[in-house]
Amino acid sequence: MGILYALADITIFERRIFRVMSYGRLILIKSIFYIIFFAFTTTLTNLISFSIYYGNLDFVLWAKNAARVSWYVPIVYVSLVCIMVNILKQIDLKFGPGNLLNLLLGKFHKPRQDHRIFMFLDLKSSTAIAEKLGHIQVSRLLQDCFTDLTVVRDYKAEIYQYVGDEVVLSWSMSNGLENLNCIKAYFRFQQFLESRSDFYMKKFGLVPFFKAGLNVGDVTIAEVGQIKREIAFHGDTLNTASRIQGKCNEYKKSLLLSQVLYEFIEDKEEFEINLVGEVMLRGKTQPQKIYSID
Repeated sequence: MGILYALADITIFERRIFRVMSYGRLILIKSIFYIIFFAFTTTLTNLISFSIYYGNLDFVLWAKNAARVSWYVPIVYVSLVCIMVNILKQIDLKFGPGNLLNLLLGKFHKPRQDHRIFMFLDLKSSTAIAEKLGHIQVSRLLQDCFTDLTVVRDYKAEIYQYVGDEVVLSWSMSNGLENLNCIKAYFRFQQFLESRSDFYMKKFGLVPFFKAGLNVGDVTIAEVGQIKREIAFHGDTLNTASRIQGKCNEYKKSLLLSQVLYEFIEDKEEFEINLVGEVMLRGKTQPQKIYSID
């Protein structure tokens, strides 16, 4: 039954129609589905075992047996467990997969250092789009784009935070450099948006395009906040990634990366990587080399 529940989660509840639902409605629908499924499976199992035990299926005797209180106890128990598990799963999604456990264990209660890759992903021409569509439609556009961003899970990306029309992705070094996931995730996202161009044109009159900046370096991870707790990354690595992304319009490029990350890339032949130049990023005392990727 556990295997069947997991299969239902993957094949049914991973569909887009469920991903855009409110938490409350999704928890209710999933819980009802699992409870009905459990009741059906339990009843079927009981019918089979009853017929084997007595040699034939006497529905009258079976109905008397089923009327006992003990018959309903497992269903009530499983109902409560289903609701609790679904609530916990939604909370885990709120903090990011795995972070709820980290918060409960206090893993980042004391700041600690890590070496990570960051991507700042920003909607191109967002000001012009806002003037054209209005704030409500822009919010709907971003909701759809960030829902489509789930494709980056195939490239082991972690979504760190959403800031307006920008989203910050993160990878551990091993996950980000494996098969160049940190680069391929960007192009996969753009391809997915283009594959849904008919949907975006019909609903918004445009196809969204995102520009991005990549960087790698040391960051400090810490649990912050009292009224609202979350796991935060601190360090110049994020600032640099953000400022590299800010150079995309200037150089008319969609994806830029730092020299530090460029040096970590072993298979440079898989993409067209070119030196854009040495630029002085805000807050830096020395020019930084940045590269474009196509």
